[in-house]
Amino acid sequence: MVLHVQQIIISVVTAVMLAFGTLPAVAFAEEESAEEQQTEVVCEIPEEEPVAEEEVPEKEETDNKQAESVKKQVSVNVVISMEDAESDSIDIWFEERTFSAEEGASFKDIIDVIMHETELNFTFDSEGRIESIAGNKESLKTDDTHKWYVKINGGEPEDTVNLQTYTPNNGEAFEFVYAEEIKDEIVEAQEISQDDTVAIMASDNEIAFKYGNTRDYLLKNGDKSGWIYGDEFSVIGNARAGLMTEARKNAYYANLVKELNELGTEKLHNNQSSDNSKVVIALTSIGINPADVEGYNLLQPLSDMNYLLKQGMNGPVWALIAFDCGGYEIPAVSAGGEQVTRDKLVTMILKWQHSDGGWSFSGNSDIDMTGMVIQSLVPYYNKDAKVKAAVDKALLWLSKNQNDKGEFTTGVGASSESQSQVIVALTSLGIDPTKDSRFLKNGKGALDALLSYYVEGGGFKHISREWKANGLATVQGNYALVAYYRFINGQSSLYNITDSKGYEIIIEYNKDNRKPVENTKTEEEQKAEGLSASAGTKALGLISASGNLSENAVRVIDMIKAVNSAKSPDAVKVTEAYKAYMDLGPAERLAVEKDEAWKTFEKITKKIGDEYHYDKPSGIDLRSNKEEILPWYVKLEPENKKFTEKQEKKIHDILGEGSKIFSSYDIKLTNTLDNSSWEPENVINVKFEADEFDYSLEPVVVHEGKNGRLEFIDTETDRENGTVFFKTTEFSLYGLAGTASDVKTLTGTESVNVMPWCLGAAAALAAVVVMAVIRRKLR
Repeated sequence: MVLHVQQIIISVVTAVMLAFGTLPAVAFAEEESAEEQQTEVVCEIPEEEPVAEEEVPEKEETDNKQAESVKKQVSVNVVISMEDAESDSIDIWFEERTFSAEEGASFKDIIDVIMHETELNFTFDSEGRIESIAGNKESLKTDDTHKWYVKINGGEPEDTVNLQTYTPNNGEAFEFVYAEEIKDEIVEAQEISQDDTVAIMASDNEIAFKYGNTRDYLLKNGDKSGWIYGDEFSVIGNARAGLMTEARKNAYYANLVKELNELGTEKLHNNQSSDNSKVVIALTSIGINPADVEGYNLLQPLSDMNYLLKQGMNGPVWALIAFDCGGYEIPAVSAGGEQVTRDKLVTMILKWQHSDGGWSFSGNSDIDMTGMVIQSLVPYYNKDAKVKAAVDKALLWLSKNQNDKGEFTTGVGASSESQSQVIVALTSLGIDPTKDSRFLKNGKGALDALLSYYVEGGGFKHISREWKANGLATVQGNYALVAYYRFINGQSSLYNITDSKGYEIIIEYNKDNRKPVENTKTEEEQKAEGLSASAGTKALGLISASGNLSENAVRVIDMIKAVNSAKSPDAVKVTEAYKAYMDLGPAERLAVEKDEAWKTFEKITKKIGDEYHYDKPSGIDLRSNKEEILPWYVKLEPENKKFTEKQEKKIHDILGEGSKIFSSYDIKLTNTLDNSSWEPENVINVKFEADEFDYSLEPVVVHEGKNGRLEFIDTETDRENGTVFFKTTEFSLYGLAGTASDVKTLTGTESVNVMPWCLGAAAALAAVVVMAVIRRKLR
């Protein structure tokens, strides 16, 4: 036996590197084909005894015929039981038994096998739910008091699963349970007409109160603005709640057509394909074909994978939701593009899953992205074993990242949007976020967490320390509650718009119009909150029953007026006034905002924010970020700093001959209210002014991540204005470099915005290079 020297070297070096923790953690975008692997490492093959030529094809032909004759099977375990509510006992009617059918068979096919192999007989209603099961003991039929439920893999009992269309995975366990009808403990749904209108009687229900006022708030704003392009999430949420009247639909459609005519193209944004995706979903929700909007086919741009990948993960995820929301056929891609298929999108999304089970736009796994990815994979969950395994792993990660308040959160903190995305994800999978023990901590779940962000008068704030409604948080909170209401009424999920129109959610709730309510706080609590000790009510702009402002509120207004009257704004004075404002109680803040001086003060803070977010010496510009993403009082403070010689060598090794590092800065963000370090909770847009950049090279941003790890980030380039643009969630040492190579070739993909490259120890890299030619293929 001739030993392959190169294989021995690979094994030994790999073992040493693993032992000392120096194995390079290089992420691969796709597995190399067998042909590619053979071209990388060339080994001599020892001569062996010749084989008669006729023997090989005979054996291969026999094997192929045998493989073709064996059909793959899917097997499921089935048990039938009856529950007695009074004695809390379970009577096993049919002992567990395994039944098999051809792979890909629906559960109806399994049922046919069961009825063929046993004395059991199943009947179903028009929606594919079990109507009766008859056996050697008796025949049990769904009636006014009892129902047939199904538990899949030991989960919660469900009565809405369409078993005739359900595609089981190999090894799944099904228990059919005949039990008393399970009444919803939160609200009771009842059909009240034949036009898909559902009444939810929940007069004392916190969910109904906060949802009702939020939808009123959004409808009022939409009616006022005229349902413009940009209101997609509000349109989707309210359409799925049956609240988009013909007038509202027509207004949105007319404004969208106007936008398209002004652009002159069906591509709504050059780099953000999700703009098209959201409009597709919005149009589908109001019953309009997105493939023909006055001649514009809004699905067409989504057929190009290159375009989707300009937005990183967001592009493919939202495109998949858009195509599936109405069961649309993917158009043929235009010349020069890469054809999108559902299989490609699913495969790509699964490849981006982190080892812990979550997904993220960049960096570590985050709740929002994981929730959105799950939503996109729902149509494939019961059809594809790989998808099911990935989603189940993600659900486990979500469960582990839920705190004792019921909030889903990671190290960067919690937000209401995170709770909303989890609610939509869980309900889309048929999981009750108020009952499933995996997603309850101390009896609290995502719904409790979301409602804690509610703002008086309707709407939701982004993070808990804010006091006013946030636009994105409000529309997401609204459609999350719509998704929940649809779920508890057995209606299709939020983005499954193929089998139903909107259902009007009729609820009984108290209007929250911010009228004065009784203040039951003690004097100590009022002082701590900034209220006057004599306050008898707490309302919009009123701190006491007489309508007088508190001394603290008057003091802050005076400080603001002093800032406004100055010839030029003093950043220190502005900060002092804003800090005093932040120290007020909620009602006092509302009173200050109501004063006419507040609008002028807000303009001043915005001007200072523009100054804080732009550093002229370095050319680093953060001004394109919205206030809710990057507050005005956060100051950009870059420091000129170089990479180490060792890091520079690695950079040049990767970027190749002729590469150059043009500038590098240690970027820091400071909260000027308390001079503390500020870390973003969302993706931040960063622009580099690169006047001195050599545009004969391709620009690449180099980032020093945790533990000195280097990351290379592909950029968007505006050569005419001399700027490069990228996104990040972490600030530390960044550099602008250039390479003579094609960045897309280096990264191994057509276009990916955020591309981490993990580098091992230099010695380990050198050893690997000696063994073989390594193709740098990255995720």
